[in-house]
Amino acid sequence: MSSPKQRRDEHLRRTAREAPRRRLIGALVGGPVGLLAPLAGLLGWASANGGLESWGLEPEGGTGALVVAASMLAIGVGFPIGLLGAMLARRLKTSRGAAWGDGKTAFVGGVIAGALVALPLIWMLVRG
Repeated sequence: MSSPKQRRDEHLRRTAREAPRRRLIGALVGGPVGLLAPLAGLLGWASANGGLESWGLEPEGGTGALVVAASMLAIGVGFPIGLLGAMLARRLKTSRGAAWGDGKTAFVGGVIAGALVALPLIWMLVRG
């Protein structure tokens, strides 16, 4: 029979073993989500306000080209940006002593970094 202290220690050890995997998953999901969500919002807004053609956003290949471009952008740019954002968020978390979990911190850091990268892209698309 284990004591409460032993159960707590085992829980802490298990959490510490799973932390790197959670950080990696959070970063690899957060970066593309943060990068693609504002761009998807821009496309939704443009199609609701006169269609994509009137804003100059209709690609030559149609919807398939948009899906392929978004996938390439998410993998090629979103993954590294998510990892960078997760690293910076972890540094900020440890310096401030926040109580968030490692996976949540990595996800939020990746989303924020991805959204910051998407802002100049949106600016270039809208300004034209």
